[in-house]
Amino acid sequence: LTFTADGRYLRIIGTPAGGAEFTSIAELEVYGTVLPTAPNVNVSVNAVPNNPTEGGTVTVTVTATNTGDAPATGVSITSVVPAGMTLVSVTASQGTYGSDVWTLGTLPAGDSQTLVFVLTTNAGTGGQTITHNANITAMTEPNPGNGSGSSSWTVQLPLGDPNIAPLAVTLLTNVPTPIGGGNH
Repeated sequence: LTFTADGRYLRIIGTPAGGAEFTSIAELEVYGTVLPTAPNVNVSVNAVPNNPTEGGTVTVTVTATNTGDAPATGVSITSVVPAGMTLVSVTASQGTYGSDVWTLGTLPAGDSQTLVFVLTTNAGTGGQTITHNANITAMTEPNPGNGSGSSSWTVQLPLGDPNIAPLAVTLLTNVPTPIGGGNH
């Protein structure tokens, strides 16, 4: 018998036992699944806006997407509110969030779910870059996907901040012409 891979199937071509001839195409080709199905979960993080001011609001969306052809089970993603930020609210499209862990459970093949944080920047964070990370910390099956994501933003100082030196412009008038002509 000769074995050849044909996409997701295995084709077996040969002569039946006893040397008899095949009488139909159905007898000639036998198909069976040879590639196992598997989940492939990717995690991404997106923050909007990416340049908030102190006291401003940032919405962070953590997305888990299963691009595989089988469900992922027992999925948990750790996503800690970064230092310099205060949690206003968090909403999971599936599962629950508590103690810095999003317990997602089962993520079907081809499905995406989100965890949305609404955060405010703390006083004193102006000029700092803050990063929000999310990482798969549990999953029943092996995961070939990108199981972590992050997003960074720089907190802007608010207008009128006492840490920003005021800009002074001085207009000079009646400036005497330099000695020796003036076009130097």
